[in-house]
Amino acid sequence: MAGGLSLVVRLEPAVREVAMVGRAMRIAMRSWPEPRDIPFDFPAAAPVLAWIGGPGMDLAALRGKAAALAGGWSSVADVLASLARRRLLAWAYGDPAMPALTVEALGGRFAPDYDAAPAEGRRLSRFAYLHRDGTRLVLECPEVDARIVVHAGGQALVPALLSAGTEGSDPALDRLLAACGFLEPAGAEPESRRTWAFHDRLFHEETRANVSGRVQGGTYRFKNAFPSPPAVKPPMSAERIALPQFDKANTSGSLWSVMEARVSRRGPGRRPLHRDELAHLLWRVARVRKVIRTEPQDLPSRPMPAGGSLNELEFYLVVHRCDGLTPGLYHYAGAEHVLEKLPASPAVLASLLD
Repeated sequence: MAGGLSLVVRLEPAVREVAMVGRAMRIAMRSWPEPRDIPFDFPAAAPVLAWIGGPGMDLAALRGKAAALAGGWSSVADVLASLARRRLLAWAYGDPAMPALTVEALGGRFAPDYDAAPAEGRRLSRFAYLHRDGTRLVLECPEVDARIVVHAGGQALVPALLSAGTEGSDPALDRLLAACGFLEPAGAEPESRRTWAFHDRLFHEETRANVSGRVQGGTYRFKNAFPSPPAVKPPMSAERIALPQFDKANTSGSLWSVMEARVSRRGPGRRPLHRDELAHLLWRVARVRKVIRTEPQDLPSRPMPAGGSLNELEFYLVVHRCDGLTPGLYHYAGAEHVLEKLPASPAVLASLLD
């Protein structure tokens, strides 16, 4: 392989100790108080675990060792696939003690295709992207349940990573990218794939639950860095207009009747909206019913649903024609059900309305 580098398979660094006990794998993780026995009935389990312990073993050497086993390479591949599904494997490219690249699984579905077809006729996926994650460079792709971390000793390989599959590219790196699923056919894409823009595909995959190994939702990663903003925005203006409140007696039609009568009208109506009608809409939809006090942050509760009761939106109104309100820019303070008049020049208002 180019430069003497190759893919090294090893146990995940979180594994403290592993051994076969009968037909079970006795494994000790650094985060576990005691070892556990996991059913692991593979004929090649014991030798494979011995080979990939410590610094690991490169793929070529594993294939050579497999030749002496019953079942050959396929028996070794079965063991590696099962370990990968259990998130017990790690992969390095180059010297295991100081690798140029490492491959990090983002889920239990990932395992390299050690027998991937040659990279000829393929190129780096157009959805792949290189970015900085803290102090590390990382190559990722929404189509792959893993990422390739570029360490300090591997930064010279970045041009070869990005030019995979092109004329003069590094065959060893191309094989690595092919095994990890970062390459795509160089020809025309099928219609179902052509319709995806890069940012759409990335957003789609990153926001699907349980697809990647990233922790999603309320991680509070800045909890100790700076305080969370208040649930209710501080007053924005001294000019405040109280709005009428409403109760259950002020009912509307049924949801069925409202939905059946709904139409889209994209131009202004002939009759101006009245301030009380506007107040009724804001009361039903956007008011702050209460503030929920929690340890990490305070949360505003509104009539409309919001994930985790975050209710991140603030409501601003640009008024042109409204009986009972002068034209202008307003902020709706939902906790008090008032409008706050904000300074805005006629030119700004015209631009917003336009």
